[in-house]
Amino acid sequence: MAELNDALLAHVMPNASAARRAACLEPLNAALERYDIGTLARTAAFLAQLAHESGELQFMQEIWGPTAAQKRYEPPSELARRLGNTRAGDGFRYRGRGPIQITGRDNYRRYGRALELDLEGQPEQAAQQGLVWPLHTTCADAADGASAIPTSSFTTYSSA
Repeated sequence: MAELNDALLAHVMPNASAARRAACLEPLNAALERYDIGTLARTAAFLAQLAHESGELQFMQEIWGPTAAQKRYEPPSELARRLGNTRAGDGFRYRGRGPIQITGRDNYRRYGRALELDLEGQPEQAAQQGLVWPLHTTCADAADGASAIPTSSFTTYSSA
């Protein structure tokens, strides 16, 4: 797969602003190379997931109500437990951010380690539009024809 360019990104994500596309283009191309997202199918799956999660790169931080679904991010719910949200306020503090919209204290810690950033201590950093998360494997598996990919594979829930 050749490098992404602005015309292709605009075609795939027509609601993304020119400024946002420009800011994300280089990090997206770097992610394609770094994470071996080299086939058309893998690239399509990766971009589709980013487009879905971020509203076509429009939202680098989850819009917070809180809605009934978002209230489940707070302890003592089962979802909060799976996300590693152990303290009151963790649901809001570790809400979805970035192009992949990582969610939950455990995921902020895990991705922070992978990116060598203190995302758990400074979760706002996760909203930087230049960060592209190393979550390529589930998209790659789906693109490569793996069957029965569970929905939770795409949500970045902690497996702990």
